[in-house]
Amino acid sequence: MKSIIAATLLALSTIAPTVSAHGYVQNVILNGNTFTAFLPFQDNYDPKPSPKRITRHIPDDGPVTNFNGKDIVCNVGAQDASQRTTSHGAVPAGAEVTFRWDRWPTDHHGPVTTYMASCGSDCSNFDTTGNVWFKIDHLGLVSGTTDTGTWASDVLIANNISWTVTVPPKLKSGAYLIRHEILALHSAGAPQFYPHCSQLVVTGSGTATPSSSELVAIPGIYKNDQSTMINIWNNGQTKYTIAGPAVTKIGAYTTTNAKNKLGGGPGAIPFKAGKILSGNAVTAAIGSTGDAVASGNNAGATTTTTTKAGTTTKAATTTKASVAAASTTSAKSCKVSTKKRNAAKASKRHAKKRLSTEH
Repeated sequence: MKSIIAATLLALSTIAPTVSAHGYVQNVILNGNTFTAFLPFQDNYDPKPSPKRITRHIPDDGPVTNFNGKDIVCNVGAQDASQRTTSHGAVPAGAEVTFRWDRWPTDHHGPVTTYMASCGSDCSNFDTTGNVWFKIDHLGLVSGTTDTGTWASDVLIANNISWTVTVPPKLKSGAYLIRHEILALHSAGAPQFYPHCSQLVVTGSGTATPSSSELVAIPGIYKNDQSTMINIWNNGQTKYTIAGPAVTKIGAYTTTNAKNKLGGGPGAIPFKAGKILSGNAVTAAIGSTGDAVASGNNAGATTTTTTKAGTTTKAATTTKASVAAASTTSAKSCKVSTKKRNAAKASKRHAKKRLSTEH
């Protein structure tokens, strides 16, 4: 038995550098209320996580690589009916939504985007087919050149591995999917997508809806062009065009990226559990006005421990030269075959389950 455990630990130490360098959203904070997101290395082994999750299933911390398949919508398997959640979190129109990641590598440069889609009265069975998505936030290359400049992903790291957006203040109340994503461009010609979807109930008295020209289909926003296939390590590039439509102007809404760029991301936010809504509670919240569930608590809700990566800002002070050098090395190391990457991840998950260790 000891020999098996020793061999397993050796295997983990060998594959860890290739599978632990990415990230996922671990908390979604709605108007100051914290909802634990789907935790892949815990929830995939627990059929009834507590509290319930408002985010759709993700398999691990790896990327989606096919931007023309259904997995690009909310992550691998998230569109399958068996993997959807029936839970929603309430947020008033005009309030802030913060996505707190568990980690993000400094060399995985790229844009950060956020979309929303109206589900009507419930997102549990909403499959996102067709032109249903509208963009509420995006940021790409902030300054400098693509190889040594500042990207949205760098801003996210500097803001405590978090990103904050605002729900359009005049948005019509109802159930919505919110899709938050980092696109990693460190491996030229092989973009890596990290999408996450949460189910919201937007409350308030707003009546605004996006125009038909603002609605797009996913997949469909990404193409084989410079927005996805760019080689960011070519020196001197000072422009980058983000894929997809412009940010919606619904109800005279404008993006709130100024806050993120000025270091306005959240620090240590006091944990206040948000109330999980499902079934009739969703209908009741949609029919109300204001923040109907601003301070509810979950039975059994627990604070998610923040990793060191989530509480440090050292990455923000890394010199551009060292980041560029690390990026070049990482770009090469990330070009492993899909077969090897999946096998490594499966081995890691199996070992973690066997040894009962927490990721």
